[in-house]
Amino acid sequence: MRPNLSLSRITPFVGLCFAVLWLGGCMWMFNTDPIARFTATPGGGAAPLDVWFDATSSSDADVGDELSFSWNFGDGAQDVGMTCSHRFAVPGIYRVQLTVDDGWGGTAGAYLDVTVSESARTYYAIVVGIANYYENPLQYTDDDAWAFANRLLQSPSMWDANNIVLLLNRDATTTNFVAAVNAISAQATPNDALVIFYSGHGSQWGDRAPFDEADGMDEALCFIDADMTDDGLASVLRNVSVGQLLVLVDACYSGGLIRGQSEDASASVSIGVGLGEDLVRDPEITKDLGELGRSVVVISASADYEYSIEWTNFGHGVFTYYLLDAMTGLADVYGNHDGLISAEECYAVLAPNVVSFTSSIGQVHHPQILDSSIGELIFAK
Repeated sequence: MRPNLSLSRITPFVGLCFAVLWLGGCMWMFNTDPIARFTATPGGGAAPLDVWFDATSSSDADVGDELSFSWNFGDGAQDVGMTCSHRFAVPGIYRVQLTVDDGWGGTAGAYLDVTVSESARTYYAIVVGIANYYENPLQYTDDDAWAFANRLLQSPSMWDANNIVLLLNRDATTTNFVAAVNAISAQATPNDALVIFYSGHGSQWGDRAPFDEADGMDEALCFIDADMTDDGLASVLRNVSVGQLLVLVDACYSGGLIRGQSEDASASVSIGVGLGEDLVRDPEITKDLGELGRSVVVISASADYEYSIEWTNFGHGVFTYYLLDAMTGLADVYGNHDGLISAEECYAVLAPNVVSFTSSIGQVHHPQILDSSIGELIFAK
């Protein structure tokens, strides 16, 4: 440990190197500069590109130094902290600079170049809407799916109709859904994104193998031919090769797909033992999709004990109505004003609106989110 000296008794020698000497009855201290190192993941890709920066490999030979970290991303933005993320919105080559300060006058720097290309990310979607159930039919869930798919196509620079699979009513079978996932996985790359939208019945029953539900309940999406549990859905999505996955579910009990949710509609992250955690969980402690180092966002219409309602005046489920409203651009107005619409921005707008409206009619439900995305997950403009 350093002696307790006032700064006036510490005099620099050559550069920023200090040592401990006795001169004229005083203790003088030499300081060793820190070493700056960092990694960027990924090191390049198509715009908009989210990059995770990690400087935990930086070091200092002086025991007890508390290092501080400052970042310059080369596009006018800055940040602080040992780790951080940054979105590069525009193609180019950006020199990212890290400065490490030991608090005693010693600093070190490191840099690397991040290349952001113009090659477009390909967006895929599977959009499911089921109203014509053989028992307990719904009114607007197929309209929800139609409207969502059409809204995606209003961003033509991102969405191609050939990359959107629309499964309505009798076509919304588990077989067709799995086939659509497999077809997309066969052609997609880790740079691509997949959006799954489901509007229909949701159900619950006692936990089945692999018996991994903390509350003893499995949640399921009710396709026209059979139910698909959260474990089953996670299994279907396990090998999808995309780097970004967004799942939007307007169904009763859908918060059980996320689990660990809060009734606070402003909460930004909920993590638990449903589908959402299966998609992002640590492979060292659990199974399912944890081995995939990808960005995942799951947004549900309700908590795991709540219904998700339709409303005649809206012509949609309440959740979908406010989702579509957010996608008109309202989400970005209340977001970061970058002209892009992210899942996180949509949730921040729709969640309080859903809670407010459903509370006013005495049928409250609370949208939930699980977010493991590095930066925001963009899916429309």
